[in-house]
Amino acid sequence: VIFDFDGVLIDTILMCYEIHKEFSPDFSYEEYQKLAKGNFLQDYGKIREERKYISHSDFHDQYEKKVCDIDIPPVLKEIVEKLSQSYKLSIVSSSLTPVIEKYLKDKDMLKYFDEILGFDFHASKVFKLEKLLKDHKVAPKDTVFITDTLSDILEANEVGIPAVAISWGLHDRATFAPGHPAAIIDDPKDLIPIIELILSS
Repeated sequence: VIFDFDGVLIDTILMCYEIHKEFSPDFSYEEYQKLAKGNFLQDYGKIREERKYISHSDFHDQYEKKVCDIDIPPVLKEIVEKLSQSYKLSIVSSSLTPVIEKYLKDKDMLKYFDEILGFDFHASKVFKLEKLLKDHKVAPKDTVFITDTLSDILEANEVGIPAVAISWGLHDRATFAPGHPAAIIDDPKDLIPIIELILSS
């Protein structure tokens, strides 16, 4: 079971947007959402200089300072603990691996995850998903990726991994539709039954 981090396990959406906004006052939330419909990092990089967006390094510096003030909701902590008893858990994220690891260690949750692959490992989630399949010697059909963005769904589709889209993050149900996720859920309590259903079929 592979989790995206931001927007799925931890509600950093507003925090991340505000970091961008502090540097670029005309950066709209709609623009932020739009960038996440494709590969955020690649598209952001192409237009960063032209639009004078914050650099990746400056963004991650600010992120690391602020993320420790945000907690994982108790219901998600409980879900992660329960899933770890039956499945190997990993994280594929656009945040930095050491920052995620430190955060999870501070929250006493690092022990539940076998592997964490962040932006420092590779910008492409396709590459990272393929690495996890290889590392754990599992087929795409025996894997599920939980995410809050259309771009992640599309990258999971490239690898053949079914994606579960959650609506409490960056994108809504209508935005997910073109990616044809295996499921869309609105309540974290539905995660375990949906995961069990997908991985048992």
